Amino acid sequence: MANIIFYDQKGKAISTTFSVQNADPSFASTLNITEDIYEKVEKSEGLIHGENIEIDGRWYRLARGVLKVADTQLGLFAVSLPLNFVIETGSVSRNTYVFLFAIAMIVVILIGYYISRMIITPLSSLINTSQAISSGDLTKRTEIQSKDEIGVLAQAFDKMTERLQSRTTELEKTNKMLEQMDQTKANFIQISAHELRTPLTLVNGYAQMLKMKAADDADLDTLAQGILDGYDRMASIVGNMLDLSKIDNRTMEVSLGSVQIGLLIMQLQKEFQSPLKKRNLTLSAEGLGSLPLLKGDPALLAKAFYHLIINLSYV
Repeated sequence: MANIIFYDQKGKAISTTFSVQNADPSFASTLNITEDIYEKVEKSEGLIHGENIEIDGRWYRLARGVLKVADTQLGLFAVSLPLNFVIETGSVSRNTYVFLFAIAMIVVILIGYYISRMIITPLSSLINTSQAISSGDLTKRTEIQSKDEIGVLAQAFDKMTERLQSRTTELEKTNKMLEQMDQTKANFIQISAHELRTPLTLVNGYAQMLKMKAADDADLDTLAQGILDGYDRMASIVGNMLDLSKIDNRTMEVSLGSVQIGLLIMQLQKEFQSPLKKRNLTLSAEGLGSLPLLKGDPALLAKAFYHLIINLSYV
């Protein structure tokens, strides 16, 4: 489809592959070029596109270059292609490029989607698993088996969750055991306190009777009073045991009323007068009479101050 034209060093077309029907013998001379064009092509290092020419009713596109043999310039040459072929080739190339670009874009989109799913899916699994664990579901796992960084992180997260679940199960068992032991202790205290009340009541009754009969016997009266003091002490311990049981079972009832702290301390002062005197201790209640009335349970407050004074007196 290509035709060639050879020019001498003066720009004259000396030969061509064009074959034109009924062409004039001087047809080749119509292909001559000017000196300016010759010099322009001669100075160039590659092909120079020339003008479009019409030959035998058909248009051609020319490209000219220097003709050399063994570094010797013999002249110029021109290559011509039908213009419609050049346009069609450009159109085909453009269409080819558009098609290849579209294919490349589709491939890039598919690869991007695949990579994004590879990243987003494991991250979503990690987020859902962490939310489930934070809600208390320690049986949830990420189930990610990939070998990349996200997979390593997910496996470490699953192992941590498994250890946490194991520790939590152990703690629940231990806590349940402690609750059972605590309930057993509370039941033991409550039963023991109730069982001790009956014999203590009998001891108190017999001691009272003994004290009444020992009115004229000082030694026997002292012994009877010692029994009664021991009863009071034991009764106090039993009462404390029952209070502890009520506190553990959360059945302690508080009866609010008006309490005068000064009067309460003065009553305890009288009760502890003899024990404190034996230990050379003094309990002072000065200035308490001016305190305002308080809201509280008189019996529980009396017990609280009673144990406080006992602890201080035995320090």
